[in-house]
Amino acid sequence: MKKLDIIFISIISIIVISLLFIFAPKVKVNDDVFYIDIKYENTLLKEISITDEGIYKIESINGKLNLYKNDDVLLFIEIGNEINFHNIIKIENGKVLMIDASCSGKDCMNMYITKSHLLPIICTNGVIVIPKEKSNIDIVV
Repeated sequence: MKKLDIIFISIISIIVISLLFIFAPKVKVNDDVFYIDIKYENTLLKEISITDEGIYKIESINGKLNLYKNDDVLLFIEIGNEINFHNIIKIENGKVLMIDASCSGKDCMNMYITKSHLLPIICTNGVIVIPKEKSNIDIVV
């Protein structure tokens, strides 16, 4: 190859790479956001961002299920069965904990969710807390 060929190929390569950076969409990923789903059996009760800190209480009395956040009612549904139970979930500093449960064994109270520990919290009374990684992707053209 001649010296002129190498210069020409280099110039063309620089132009192509520059055009890719100028016209290619820029993707910005916000990976600080992840969510949890609070479910009772197969029913989604609430999707909550890990940044929405507080105490969440699930309470079932005589077939009526309530979901509270810091004593404010978020949800009220009829579940049909007469099983009475309660669970208290705490979201604080990027960590999700089951801090109280009326289930047998209380194994769910030893479980937790963080960004690096994405295993669900499963309670024997039917309450499940499932982590979901979710990124907000903004495409800027």
